[in-house]
Amino acid sequence: MALAQLLAKLRDKNGRVAIPGFYDDVEKLSSYERKQFARLPFKTNEYKKFLGVPELFGERGFTSLEQRSARRRWR
Repeated sequence: MALAQLLAKLRDKNGRVAIPGFYDDVEKLSSYERKQFARLPFKTNEYKKFLGVPELFGERGFTSLEQRSARRRWR
């Protein structure tokens, strides 16, 4: 139970990682980049079905594709 409670605190209510400094190296997406992501043939419903989950969870304000690719830390 203690582990579950600790893990639950790793993200805030908006899906952002709550570890200080986590986003320090994450660059913001430009409007051009977001438009290019929107053009990709990515189907959220197909992705959920592939994963076998009813819903996806991630940082609010970003699409599923942006969450799993452009919102990661790159070093």
